[in-house]
Amino acid sequence: MAKAMKASSTTHTKMPPVASIKESGEGALPATDVSRIQQAFQDIDLRNNYQLVTAALSGVYADTFIKFVDLANISRNELAAAMNISTKTIKNKLADKEPLDPNQGEHLLKIISLFELGEKIFGGLEPFKRWLEKPFFGKPQKPEDFLKTTGGVELIMDELKRLAYGDVI
Repeated sequence: MAKAMKASSTTHTKMPPVASIKESGEGALPATDVSRIQQAFQDIDLRNNYQLVTAALSGVYADTFIKFVDLANISRNELAAAMNISTKTIKNKLADKEPLDPNQGEHLLKIISLFELGEKIFGGLEPFKRWLEKPFFGKPQKPEDFLKTTGGVELIMDELKRLAYGDVI
């Protein structure tokens, strides 16, 4: 992973800071400028689609998958199902030290990016994960239903950004 995800020397425009939607209860953390996910994956700008795609094309290794499930406290089966990949494939890629295919790598990086944004907006991963399990405002689907495609991940990200800026539709 380190080979494929080196920091770029290009200048990037950053998204303006988002408001924190703090949810009371266990797992809620105070919002900070740097999330735990952002710290763990600091070798790539998670909000820069160009960097995500070029990293995926260069090769994202299965250890990134393991690092993320451990950090986000989600099961390997859950993440594998969201990525349309088997846990056996992940195990084989780990053992053989082979990268995920570019589509799988991009999907993983976009999910990581989504969780990083969710952690910032909700003030912690647990409140964000609870939000993923609840239906969208006025819609029957839950955000987690859309994790299976990169377009779905982007749709959830757009919804999060609207929520952060108070534009709930």
